[in-house]
Amino acid sequence: MAHWLFQEEHEMLRRSVRAWVEKEITPNVEEWEEKGEFPRELFTRAGELGFLGLTYPEEYGGSGEDFLAGAVFTEEMARCGS
Repeated sequence: MAHWLFQEEHEMLRRSVRAWVEKEITPNVEEWEEKGEFPRELFTRAGELGFLGLTYPEEYGGSGEDFLAGAVFTEEMARCGS
C-alpha cells in the first residue's frame, strides 16, 4: 500500500525507477563494486529517462518535480545498494 504522502505520479515514477534499477543496475552491482567503478553510461541513461534533475526547475533543464519525487528516486536507488 502506498504511503499517504505520495501521489499517483510519485508511484508511477517509483515503478519506472524500480524497473530500470532491477533491469540495468542490480544485476551488475557486485561486478562494479569489485572493479570500483560506476559506468558513466548509467548517468546518461538516467538523464534520458528523466531521472536526473527531478527537483530542479524546468527553466534550468530539470523536471520541476517536488522533493518527494527526489525521495522516491533515492529510495529506489537504495534498493540495489547504490
